[in-house]
Amino acid sequence: MTLLGAAQRIDLVISGHLLGEMFRSKANINLLHVPYRGGAPAIQDTVAGRADLLFASYITAGPFIRDGRLRMLAFNVQGSFQTFRRWPKPGILA
Repeated sequence: MTLLGAAQRIDLVISGHLLGEMFRSKANINLLHVPYRGGAPAIQDTVAGRADLLFASYITAGPFIRDGRLRMLAFNVQGSFQTFRRWPKPGILA
């Protein structure tokens, strides 16, 4: 699945709805907000393939990223963190 193309809908799971709406607006893509009761169920559904995209903290998603079950596309933090040096820092949300 690609993030390109405004006509395509992507099922989105986020722990911070506002962040997802900012991303949707800046990227000009269609996303469907899927509410969850916490990060753990959202991550479980994303890992299982029932959701396409997830905005989550590294605290909750880190173990799944490190073992390869989730793929981190970018991160948004202030300062420089060695843990994240191989991923791009997004300018889209700055």
